[in-house]
Amino acid sequence: TIDVGSCISFAALDCDGDGLTNGEETTGGSDPLNPCDPNPLALGSNDCDGDGLTNDEETSNGTDPNNPDSDGDGINDGDEVNNGTDPNDTDTDDDIDYDIQ
Repeated sequence: TIDVGSCISFAALDCDGDGLTNGEETTGGSDPLNPCDPNPLALGSNDCDGDGLTNDEETSNGTDPNNPDSDGDGINDGDEVNNGTDPNDTDTDDDIDYDIQ
């Protein structure tokens, strides 16, 4: 087993598991330790925007995996999905304030 610190020194390995070797990422200018760089959809199990939904869950919900609040209402997508509201609707409770905080 190679630890992450040692992994980065091997150009043929893929330390972050995104399908690109460390050498390809270094040459292309992306981070070989960040599975969301350069392709935020490379691994469906990642949560590249930190909203609590994986990239696969973002795809199923029609939300943006690079934006924690896809509809811009001030409530992050993960909280909306977990609370049963629509992360694509700026007014999830159908009042007149559009939930903008």
